[in-house]
Amino acid sequence: MSNHEIGHCMNDFLENILEMYDHGELSRDAVHKIVRFTLNVVGGADGNEYEALENMTRTRCACCLKEYTSIDEIVTCENANDVMRKHGVKSGWSWWHDILDEKDFSGESVCKKCFKEQMASGVDEAAVQEVLEHCAEPRDFY
Repeated sequence: MSNHEIGHCMNDFLENILEMYDHGELSRDAVHKIVRFTLNVVGGADGNEYEALENMTRTRCACCLKEYTSIDEIVTCENANDVMRKHGVKSGWSWWHDILDEKDFSGESVCKKCFKEQMASGVDEAAVQEVLEHCAEPRDFY
């Protein structure tokens, strides 16, 4: 049985870390390191990483840390997965996390710009365009 409390507590912790980033108290690289460390702690305590990332998923790009506005469209692995699989990218969450891990990022959503620039490395351009046109959802959806 998973430990839900650790994930929810760390979600609050990461919310404070992001506020510090907004106020210039932490660099983007420091935030990425803290997020990755936090997810390791959550996993080590038998918690759920997605619970620790709930606020960040709804409010921030996992790559550039841009705070989403209400009109921004975001891409999640869940939304992009069918298109990526159709274009020969391995299914499941692994393609998403492999790319983020390679870049030392962590998260469940990205802005459209970062999807194209960061997440689509080595992916067929047709797949990228299809994801951007059909899978990006308004941030308010989350």
